[in-house]
Amino acid sequence: MYDPAQLKPGFFSCCPYINWYSYDSPFCYTCALTNRYLLLSDHKSVDLENEDWMTDILETPFDEYSKKYNGIWWLRDHALHTTVFTMQDLKKENYENSIETATISMSKNWMRNETTCLGVMLSIWYKCAPRLKLYIDNNQIQLGDEHFGIKQLMIKVKNHSIANSGDFVRKNIDKNGNIIYTYLIQKIAYKTHNGDIIKTQAYNEFKKRITNTTNIKTSSLFTCKPSLPCTKINSRQMIRY
Repeated sequence: MYDPAQLKPGFFSCCPYINWYSYDSPFCYTCALTNRYLLLSDHKSVDLENEDWMTDILETPFDEYSKKYNGIWWLRDHALHTTVFTMQDLKKENYENSIETATISMSKNWMRNETTCLGVMLSIWYKCAPRLKLYIDNNQIQLGDEHFGIKQLMIKVKNHSIANSGDFVRKNIDKNGNIIYTYLIQKIAYKTHNGDIIKTQAYNEFKKRITNTTNIKTSSLFTCKPSLPCTKINSRQMIRY
């Protein structure tokens, strides 16, 4: 059963009376924008209301290895301010214990919230981070090594109440086998051999969640209410190619 905690009010319990977590959080807004243009000047601003962004993100071709993951992947229901990514940067490595390995940049081709402190800090962090190692075993991908007994997995979907065949369920699993965090990774668009961009069924839900915050901020800095569910996407994003 797919029932992630972040889709329910009150998921964020850390500093619950300060709104640092929502899709249009005003927390350190000026500082976030300053750092965005000082430290992330190599990132391109993206307006999700303008669908040309899909053409730009798919302009770089996939090679023979990465093309099996062709397309734009949406981190649906993810609590952190990372929205979509592509895998053109995926590089094949050697086998380890009969398991295929690869690496991927966590900075290039990842789209994150441009206007929130959380989105900017994530982009700065991953810009300095080493490439992430992937362990690819049949229909399951392990993201990096285990840390503190927690295994991070992407599991390919076959039959799911929401996701389509070929999408992934992302799970953090502790040493006792308990799922402590989960969301979906869904393909929302891909490019054909003819250069046409085809949108999948998941794109319709993605589009519904986009909220234009260019001219107005709807969230207040302080709140007495439980944190809001992670069901909206800020239209103002940034990406590094």
